[in-house]
Amino acid sequence: MKTSRARSGHASAGLSAETCWRAVLDRDALADGTFVFGVLTTGVYCRPSCPARRPLRRNVRFYETPGAAEREGLRACLRCKPLDPSAGKAKLAERLCRYMEANSGQKITLTTLSKVAGISRFYFQRLFTAEVGVSPAEYLQACRFAQFKQGLRGRSVTDAWAEAGYGSSSRVYETARSRLGMPPRSYRAGALRQRLRFTTFDTALGKMMLAATAEGVCNVQFIGAGEASVLLQSEYPNAELVQDDDGLAAWAARLREMVQGKSVSHGLPLDIQGTAFQQKVWRQLREIPVGQTRSYSEVAAQIGQGSAARAVARACGTNRLAVVVPCHRVVHQNGGREGYRWGVDRKRKLLQAESLRQD
Repeated sequence: MKTSRARSGHASAGLSAETCWRAVLDRDALADGTFVFGVLTTGVYCRPSCPARRPLRRNVRFYETPGAAEREGLRACLRCKPLDPSAGKAKLAERLCRYMEANSGQKITLTTLSKVAGISRFYFQRLFTAEVGVSPAEYLQACRFAQFKQGLRGRSVTDAWAEAGYGSSSRVYETARSRLGMPPRSYRAGALRQRLRFTTFDTALGKMMLAATAEGVCNVQFIGAGEASVLLQSEYPNAELVQDDDGLAAWAARLREMVQGKSVSHGLPLDIQGTAFQQKVWRQLREIPVGQTRSYSEVAAQIGQGSAARAVARACGTNRLAVVVPCHRVVHQNGGREGYRWGVDRKRKLLQAESLRQD
C-alpha cells in the first residue's frame, strides 16, 4: 500500500482498513506478512499477531511493508519482531499445529491446510516441515494417535480408532506397538498385563530411576524423593510396577559409572518409544562422540532438516532416557549449556566428566 493510502486507512491488494483492523483485534497470525500496522502514539509498527495491548483505532495506520512504515518514521516492535521472517513462520506453524490437533478426527488434506494458511501447497509443506521438524502428514498422524491413545482410557479399541479419524484398525496396529510399547487392548486396560520393573539408586549427581519393559530400558531420569512410582503411574496407571533392585543392579551400576565419567557406554537393551521425528533426533544424539557437543542446528542438519533446530530442542526436552540418550551433549549455537530438563548444573557436570574420559 502507498503511504498516502495508509494515512487514509485503506489497504492494498483488496484488503480494506476494516479487514486489517479486524485481523489486528484478532491477533490473526495468518495475516502476518500481508501487512504491518503502525501505532502513532508509540512510534512502532507490528505484525497483526503482536501480543502487545491493542491500541486505539484512531492511532493506527496500516502499511503493506515494514519499509513503508519506516519511511513514516516508525520503528520495528521488539516483541513481535516484524523484520524477522522466522518469527512469523513460527507463529503460523504453531497455529496450524493447533488446527490439526483440534480437527485430527476429520479428514484433513494438504490442500485444506494450505488454504487455512493462505499459501501454496508447496510453500506450506516446506515451511511447516522446516519449523516443526516433521511433515504435515507425520504431525497429523501423531495428533490422531494421541487422540486414539486418550480415547483408549474410556472407550473400546474400535471406538477409539474410529473417533480418532483412522479408516481401519490396521493403520492403528501398524504403529501402536512402537508408540505404546504394548498392544492397544493392554494399554486400554491401563497396561494391566504390562510388567514394568524399576529401581532407584544414588549417583554423583543425585538420585536416579531406571525402568524397563521386557524389551529393555524405557525410562531413566533424575528424580526427587518418592517420585519414581508417581512418574510411572502417570503413564500406566494400572501397570504392574515391580521394584527390582537386585535384578536391575547391574544396569544401575553402568549408569552410575556413566554419570561419574568412569564409563562412556552403557550397552543396555533399549525400549525407546516416540514419534518418527523424536526417534530420528534421539538416534542422532547417540552418535555424538563422548567429550564433544553439537548445537541444535547441527543436529537438525545431520538428520537432514537444517531448519528444524527448534523441533530438535523440543525432542531433547521430551527425552526420557537421561544419559543413555545424551541430550546433555546438545548446546546452543553460542555454546550455552542452558536448556537441560534435569538442570543446567547437572548438564555442565556431565559434560565436564565426559571431557576427562574419551575412550
